[in-house]
Amino acid sequence: MSRMASTLALSVWGGFCGFASLRLLHEGGVLTELLGPVADRPFAWMAVPMLGVDRPEAVAFAAILAALAIGLVMAVTSLHSRAGTGGKTGEAIAAAALCALFAFFAATSLAGSPATRLFADGPSFTLWLALSFGALLFDHLMAEEEDPEDEASFRAILHAIDESERDAIARRDASARGGDRDLH
Repeated sequence: MSRMASTLALSVWGGFCGFASLRLLHEGGVLTELLGPVADRPFAWMAVPMLGVDRPEAVAFAAILAALAIGLVMAVTSLHSRAGTGGKTGEAIAAAALCALFAFFAATSLAGSPATRLFADGPSFTLWLALSFGALLFDHLMAEEEDPEDEASFRAILHAIDESERDAIARRDASARGGDRDLH
């Protein structure tokens, strides 16, 4: 499987965004309204502490995180697409989603929102985000995407080198024969 580092990093971030979205919907009371008391059981079982986010803010942030989760899933899907530019498109989607996640973190931090606690310790969040960009870069550099134009250019260069070698050998042979005539 190609692009393993990117796939792992993006999948983890997608899971984080999806779970954080559900956590915010639970805290806003939306999950309890939709599913009843069953919605409280997983969060009670995991002992997830409350963030202290009010309902409108929780619903809005949950929507943003759900959209980011969807974007990250789209990026992983596009990275493994068989289409010609799937890898490049997936990389662009992944970079945009990770930048948006950082922007969301920065906005909640600057606004002093209690939702910032979703990201635990800010420096560790930014470190993991930077490592995710590193994984994207690593996989981009290691990807073997063949472009037909690049292949044609490569073949033309090889042909030109071959022709110049033949010409050089022919000139050398001609001068060697001509030099032998001068000696006799």
